[in-house]
Amino acid sequence: MISPCKFEAEIKSIQPKPEIKDDLIYVGNKIVYEIVETGKNLIIYQYWCNEGRNICTEILQKE
Repeated sequence: MISPCKFEAEIKSIQPKPEIKDDLIYVGNKIVYEIVETGKNLIIYQYWCNEGRNICTEILQKE
């Protein structure tokens, strides 16, 4: 955890291998994510993607 709203993750393995060649998806790559919203059933976080040109948003639903 970098702060209460930011954390860093490292890619340890990729299963299955992506069909699209993406230089950002490789073992050992570290990505800083920022949690922007948490709710009863979801977590929304953002991170820089497309070689730092865009901010991507992902929504994880809790089960």
